[in-house]
Amino acid sequence: MSIRKKMASGVFWSFVEKGGNQLASFIVFTFIARLLGPEEYGLISLCYIYTGLVTTFFYCVTDGVVSLKISDDRGLSTLFWSCVGFGVFFALAGNLLAYPIALLFHQPRLAGFMMWFSIVPVLLGFSALPAALFGAAMNFRITAIRTLVATIAGGIVGIILALRGMGAMAMVAQQITLCFVANIVLWLSSSWKPRLLFDRGQARKYLMPGLKSAGVNLVTYAQDQLPRVFLGIFLTPVDVGFYALANRVGGALREIIFAPLSAVVFPALSLIKENKGEQEKILSELILILGILVLPVVAGAIILAPLYVPLFFGESWRQATPVLQLFLLSVSVSPFLTILQSIFRAHNAMGSFFKAHASLVCISLLASLFAVSQGVVAMTACYVFFLLLSLPLYTLLLKIQLRLSLWRDYAKLWPVLLAALTMAGGIIFLQKYQLINEKQWVNLVFLVLAGGAIYSSVLIVFFRKKMMFLVAEAKRFARQRRFAVKADGEMP
Repeated sequence: MSIRKKMASGVFWSFVEKGGNQLASFIVFTFIARLLGPEEYGLISLCYIYTGLVTTFFYCVTDGVVSLKISDDRGLSTLFWSCVGFGVFFALAGNLLAYPIALLFHQPRLAGFMMWFSIVPVLLGFSALPAALFGAAMNFRITAIRTLVATIAGGIVGIILALRGMGAMAMVAQQITLCFVANIVLWLSSSWKPRLLFDRGQARKYLMPGLKSAGVNLVTYAQDQLPRVFLGIFLTPVDVGFYALANRVGGALREIIFAPLSAVVFPALSLIKENKGEQEKILSELILILGILVLPVVAGAIILAPLYVPLFFGESWRQATPVLQLFLLSVSVSPFLTILQSIFRAHNAMGSFFKAHASLVCISLLASLFAVSQGVVAMTACYVFFLLLSLPLYTLLLKIQLRLSLWRDYAKLWPVLLAALTMAGGIIFLQKYQLINEKQWVNLVFLVLAGGAIYSSVLIVFFRKKMMFLVAEAKRFARQRRFAVKADGEMP
């Protein structure tokens, strides 16, 4: 199968995974957020800082499977047992830090939640290697099935316990169930099984690419989540809840819109990293497609936030609207930052990226620490400013280090930006002159459809040929999908 067909099939199954996962988890999140309110949700979201940290680590630690093309039993078993060891370490650390963390935030109930959440790292350690094998084979069908089944199972458990009055513990049970079921699906689908082998001499070599990527991702995670810690220490759980809501909604948009594309970028670029011309062509197409998808969604989500926040989450969350609107600005650059990082990962050049990234994040966190005294809105604005600044800085670094330039590809997005701004203006006009129904659900649906029509109309004027090409490619892929699925079904 060609690299483009693999990418197309990977995008399809990744979209099934991300879309289905976000739909199911967002329903559970909305239900529990309405039930608990900002204060309770803010309290339990402090535990998610820990589980998110661990998840970020395991997402990258097996990068050696792709970048070093590890396929022998000895190498794979070494990586597997290393991941299990990391899982046990994080679990013990979670238990030991439970009470100190509860004291830090002046919230005694956090200790019990942290101890329950300490089960999650062990489960993630067992699933990291098989998930990496399916990713290396670009077999995203299995990961899609894994995610959908696990998310639905976790959601059912969470909702049932929430209905029975378990409150925040429902969210704990949801996460543990999700990770447990994900393990079962992965291991039942994988033809590879671990052996009692461990190569101490090569372990460092196998782990180093993943540890470098994990280091970068953990710095990014610190930039994203340490502001939540500042809020928990210096302000109130309500402020933490507002920030957590914005983070969750922004994360859902990122996952649904561009994660299906970004998920295949790293393994695809690793396969063609010696072919600079093919890389540049694929990257140019990805940037255009992502721009077409991301910019209108972000613009619409910002404009419509005052309408859907109280509608989805209840009146108690209305004050979170400005925080969410600011946070959504960062979503507009997130896909391009992911592409930049994937390029450095594919070329095993994360060292230079890490230095630049860590420096900028340190400055960002110091600024956030000073801004937190001005409130959650000011601190969120500080976070967004530095994230927007990182795009031109890392693009310049890419040009210097790898001789790849994306500036012209960014410049081609000006018609997309114009179409998105025209759409936003149309929505504001309809709201201002009350050309809508009094029922809020009807308003939201009408404005989304009207905005989509305005955006599509303007976009077609500029990209008529490109849009026709994309439609033709989609139809061709639909005809060939059953062959791609058959190829993807081969076990790693």
